[in-house]
Amino acid sequence: MQTQLDISKDLNYLKDKDIKVIESLTIETGKMLNALISSIKRSNT
Repeated sequence: MQTQLDISKDLNYLKDKDIKVIESLTIETGKMLNALISSIKRSNT
């Protein structure tokens, strides 16, 4: 995902502030997915 954002920035498809928002949302989504995976693993043991 980071590579696509870097390319978008280099090609001026996205502004810096938009990239920061997307990065923030990506981090938040990753945390939620990790929590879901952990929860599923715990329920299977």
